[in-house]
Amino acid sequence: SSAASDVYKRQFRDQVGDFGTLLYAGHDWLDPDLAKRSMTLMAEKVMPAVNAAIGSTSKIAA
Repeated sequence: SSAASDVYKRQFRDQVGDFGTLLYAGHDWLDPDLAKRSMTLMAEKVMPAVNAAIGSTSKIAA
């Protein structure tokens, strides 16, 4: 991602705060291959990026 994009993302997160929960759901997907691809992308691309973004600032609830 570009430096400008990174700055924008950081500013957005500073305004809205960290995620409390990220919910991913699929319902009645007619194309099983599309559903599998979507879940694979979530696991391999989205979640690693989210974890990297919050890794240094997230706090584990006691």
